[in-house]
This record gives sequence, structure tokens and C-alpha cells, in this order.
Amino acid sequence: MKLFGLLPLISACAIPGIADAQKILSTTSQIGDIVTQLIGDAVAHSSLIRTGLDPHTYKATQSDLWRFQEARLILSNGLNLEASLARVLTQMPSPIRVASLADAFRPSELLGSVHGNEFDPHIWFDTQLWRKAVAFVAEAISTTYVQLQPGMAERLQDYDRALVALTSELRTEIDKIPPDRRVLITAHDAFGYFGRAYGFDVLGVQGLSTATEAGIQNMSRLADVIVTRNVPAVFVESTVSPRTIEALQAAVSDRGGRVNVGGELYSDSLGDPHTDAATYVGMMRHNVKTIVAALQGAQ
Repeated sequence: MKLFGLLPLISACAIPGIADAQKILSTTSQIGDIVTQLIGDAVAHSSLIRTGLDPHTYKATQSDLWRFQEARLILSNGLNLEASLARVLTQMPSPIRVASLADAFRPSELLGSVHGNEFDPHIWFDTQLWRKAVAFVAEAISTTYVQLQPGMAERLQDYDRALVALTSELRTEIDKIPPDRRVLITAHDAFGYFGRAYGFDVLGVQGLSTATEAGIQNMSRLADVIVTRNVPAVFVESTVSPRTIEALQAAVSDRGGRVNVGGELYSDSLGDPHTDAATYVGMMRHNVKTIVAALQGAQ
């Protein structure tokens, strides 16, 4: 179903009791985890895009229509991550508030695409930027649900301290990788903020969005980098088909080299419930542990 087909229904339907709706709807699992950390189950909330699905290519369904209608507050990334949802999110009826995490940042804090026509939406891979995102979500919730302000203030403070501690923990782990071995090659270009924050050269087979095709020229360039720099491992992603990485391995082999798959990283989604990557903190720990294990022993 095309997204614009939902718009007339959302704007024209009578929505009984919408002013009394109490639900918070987050577009992605990362944002949904912020809500969980800040309010627990004080207000009903859920994530639109389930774990394991790719937000770049996600298409809204008919059942999503009802979830939009039931929301009082919708939290989105806003940096073209959920590209197919952009139009519907800008046309919500006025009782529904839409808050975009993009508004938490100055342009100078964001990374641009190689073509300079869009910002990198993968802001969660820099824990310092994510602290600002958390504060932004807290403000959006507290102004929408005033009754939650007292309890949420303490939870925000506790979670912010946890993110500060996480940053230090990740740096300690990453220090195990010599600087000249910090080359991170993944299925798509999702780890730019991670590279900037922790000193990695980051390269992706696909661009900022998985909706783009993997070009032959870029594949060839990456294979040359792997062989020249003796990169020991590349990484698949939980929401992206492994085929592009398999093709990259073949291109390296054609040049007389070899590169292993270092493991699976969580890029555009958290892990499923009951996995070690089911929360933002757990996802970041999983990714860094996987990267360090694959790269620290390179020769």
C-alpha cells in the first residue's frame, strides 16, 4: 500500500476521544527504548517499526493507520530515516503531536551525505548526541503529559548518568584496537557518527540508505581498501541482506585477498526482546564487543 493512500483517511476520519488518547508511538526501536527508560509503563507506548525491520525501506500498512490515530504523541527520527513516513507525519491532525529528534541538533553537529543534500540519520551511534536526543524526548513527553514530570526528571538524570558511563566503557574497549586497525566496513553507511566519535575510518557498501543500490565502482574501491590496508574483517547488519557483504568478499578474493565476516552488527534496529541488544545500551555494547573481537588481532 502506498503511504499517500493513508493521508485522506487520517485527516478525514472522525477520531472519537482522540483528545483523551494516552499512547506514545515511536517510529523506531531506538526511540522506543528512550521512552521505556524514561517512563516505564506509566503511559502505553510502542514502536511502529518492529525490531529487525529496515526503517529506510519500511512502508506503512493499513493497520498502522489505526496506530497513528490512537497516538497522542508521535516521536520520529526526522532525518529521512523513515523516508516513506515523512509525508504522513507532516499531515497529522492537530490533536496528535509529532516531535522529530532532528530538532534536537544544530546542523553543525550532524554529518552530511557525500552528495551534501541530506544529513546522516544514524545519530544514535554517537552516545553524546544520543544524550541530547534523550533530553529532547523527555521534554516532548513532559510537555505532553504534565503529570509525568516529577517522576521522569529523576529517571532522566539516572539514564543520562548511565549513558555517560557507557561512553567511558566503550572507549576503554575500543582502545584495545590499535588506531591503524580501526577500519570499519559494513553493509551500508550507518556508522559515520560512531567513526567520528571513536576514531574509525568507516566505509559502507551501500550509502546512508539501504534503498540505494550497491554500485560496482564502490564495491571495487572497498575491495582495494581491504587488500591494501589488510583489513581482517567486514560486518553484516541485522536489518540488511548479507548479499552485499558476500559480493564484497568475492571482490576481495578476485584480488588475491581474503576478508572474514567479523559478525553481525545492529545498525537500524535494536535486537529482539531477550537478546543482549534489546536496549540501546545493550546494542552499543554488543556492537563494540563484536568489532573489537574482529579487529584487535589484525596483523
